[in-house]
Amino acid sequence: RGSTSSSCTVLSFSADGYAPASTRTELTVGSEAVVIVTMQPLSASATFAVADGGSLVDESTGSNLTVPPNSLTYPDGSPVEGPVSVSFSVIDVTDPAALAAMPGDFSAVGENGEEVFLQSLGAAFIGATDA
Repeated sequence: RGSTSSSCTVLSFSADGYAPASTRTELTVGSEAVVIVTMQPLSASATFAVADGGSLVDESTGSNLTVPPNSLTYPDGSPVEGPVSVSFSVIDVTDPAALAAMPGDFSAVGENGEEVFLQSLGAAFIGATDA
């Protein structure tokens, strides 16, 4: 799936068992492009009742996620009820293979408007869907 702005196209990717990924690329009409995307495997997943809450642990990094009871809402603000499937994936910045799945190119704009590089201690994808 992709969306195009005036200067670039954003491509989004999804696959079972992996955190979603996206990348920006410059495309011109009538041209071909090769895009290589690294997707991060999900670290942990569980299904539980929203009323009870639940927790997940990524055994490889020791990272954990706790979802308190009745803490999830839909984008319109209405409460989620019933069971949910929650998954997460941790990007370990000390692992080059995991780092390849980090979104973006580590560029940013500093407080004074200058271009700077981000320094990251890690990142995580957290997803929740109706079960």
